[in-house]
Amino acid sequence: MRLREQVAVLDDRSLDSRLTLDQPAEELEGLVDQFNALLSRLQTAFSREKQFTADVAHELRTPLAELRNLAEVGRRWPDDQKLVRAFFGDVIEATAQMERIVVNLLALANGETCDIGKSKETFDLVGMLEEVWASRREGAMKKCLTFDYTGPERLCIDSACDLWFLILSNLFDNAVFYGLDDSEIACTIDCEEQRLILRLTNAQHDLVQQDLAHLFDRFWRKDPARAGGQHAGLGLTLVKAYADQLGLKVEARLAEPDIFEISLRGQVECLPDAPCECSAHHARTTEEGPGSPNFNAPA
Repeated sequence: MRLREQVAVLDDRSLDSRLTLDQPAEELEGLVDQFNALLSRLQTAFSREKQFTADVAHELRTPLAELRNLAEVGRRWPDDQKLVRAFFGDVIEATAQMERIVVNLLALANGETCDIGKSKETFDLVGMLEEVWASRREGAMKKCLTFDYTGPERLCIDSACDLWFLILSNLFDNAVFYGLDDSEIACTIDCEEQRLILRLTNAQHDLVQQDLAHLFDRFWRKDPARAGGQHAGLGLTLVKAYADQLGLKVEARLAEPDIFEISLRGQVECLPDAPCECSAHHARTTEEGPGSPNFNAPA
């Protein structure tokens, strides 16, 4: 088949096809190779999007089925006010689960496409870390989780304040939710020669080495039943998307069989003596004074 005819029949259902030359033609061989490489990338992208659509449908199916069942019960016994009121909590929980999925998907889409070039600010990363932990301390106390921080008392960096806040929020949500009761969450920050390394660890018993390859996949959870609808399996996916925007490398590993560690590494403009400008998310006001971490203050 002639090259033109092969191209003419290509569509989204035939991306696994590849162009061939009936007769060697040196000036066309490079072009054909590049076109076939493009087809391969398109095939991968289409397959990924199909899987994503299937995952979204699967995640929304359960709460939608619950809402339908509740509506049918309410229609069948409309006069039983006690019964109908009892279902309100279930309705709220099902809709909240769907809302979390949609909000996270929108955040993920934004994280993969946003332009951070105009959003750089000078902010205290340690202060932001303190604020994020403080907002999760109540949930951590219910599980008797403690927090240990090792690093500078103050670290001003010039970066995207909003994206850093979202990264830290998702990391702490993950650590608090999946961390073992009566254990410790630990964070270390090092910044030398404009290279930042942030590590966050928590005790765990679910993950094994083979799971690490899936941690940043959309909707992946080791045990979906354990999440109880509270987590859609998008937190670490968002972390990676935002880190990519910042040029940071994200790595997950088992520091020990029962210790999960996630780290962020990359070049960051550290400004130790600069005034911090970003106040959209945090304000450093503690009993110990500005610039002094207060991670262990009571909630």
